[in-house]
Amino acid sequence: ALVGGIAAGAMYYASNQQSFDKTEFWVSVGGGAAAGAFVGSGLGILSAAATTVAAATTATAMISGGSSAAITEAMYIAENQNGFESAPYLTNAVVSGSVAALTSNPSMSFAGKVAVNVVGNEISYLSNTKSDQWSLQGGLEAGAAGAFNALAYEGLNFAANEYLMMNRPIGGLGFPGQGCLSSLVEVAVSERVRTGVGNALLGFGSGGTTAISNWVSRNLVKWE
Repeated sequence: ALVGGIAAGAMYYASNQQSFDKTEFWVSVGGGAAAGAFVGSGLGILSAAATTVAAATTATAMISGGSSAAITEAMYIAENQNGFESAPYLTNAVVSGSVAALTSNPSMSFAGKVAVNVVGNEISYLSNTKSDQWSLQGGLEAGAAGAFNALAYEGLNFAANEYLMMNRPIGGLGFPGQGCLSSLVEVAVSERVRTGVGNALLGFGSGGTTAISNWVSRNLVKWE
């Protein structure tokens, strides 16, 4: 939380020298701290010795949501130098973080992930576009960008499962009388570390793809 808050505050200060506002500064600090807290808590859960499958799923969602919100906040500050506004800063971060957290759940179907991403992008479109500039084309393009994000995450998820969790043989098991128990413990620890790393990477990957998808939509699709 502390690191996230300091980083966001420093970015705001550096990017808003001519329009510095104390309230906006503390909004940026609060947003960064919240995002950092989610990421840090998620990593802490994954590193705990007694982490269950349910807890790992929750931790992955926290990392996904926190990292997506943090990246979205950083992008907003960077592209709005001396033009920071609290409402879009917080709205974009909350939407991006919520979408990433929800869609990181491995039990959610692909159709469900597409739906969540589309809804999230539509909310971002409406909140970042003046009401007199709303258009059917803009809404369709925002929805298409959301669907693309779901597809990108599915590709990342497949790669992580293949290479970090599912596609590596479990070896090193001894035979009776040759340290079998010790080998089993080593394998269990190895698998736990691999799964933890995989979940963490999935969290960051989900957060990153969601944040970048939203940024591309806002800038290339010309929502504003």
